Amino acid sequence: MVTELSVDELEEIYLIRQALEELITQVAIPKLSPQTLEQLDILIEKMEQATVAEDFDNLLELNRLFHFTLYEVSGLRILLQTINHLWDRSSVYRNLYTHLPERAPLA
Repeated sequence: MVTELSVDELEEIYLIRQALEELITQVAIPKLSPQTLEQLDILIEKMEQATVAEDFDNLLELNRLFHFTLYEVSGLRILLQTINHLWDRSSVYRNLYTHLPERAPLA
């Protein structure tokens, strides 16, 4: 069952995500290994290919995998779970947004 969000709720989710994702990224960056950096580079290449191919479902999966590969390095499990929940709450809208060809590169 998909719960619809109001514009205000969606804006609030993105405001919270922005703050939490900045925090978790700041914690994760000093902990990145060369292997994880290589994984992230590969994911960026795949996202670029999916964008060119207009394979938006794959792009969304790769985008999420990119972010959570980075976030997991932080070791902050509770924060990671919170961010995951917020991504899930807004996923329907992100899917709609990304399926607009002019918006896909911004996803």
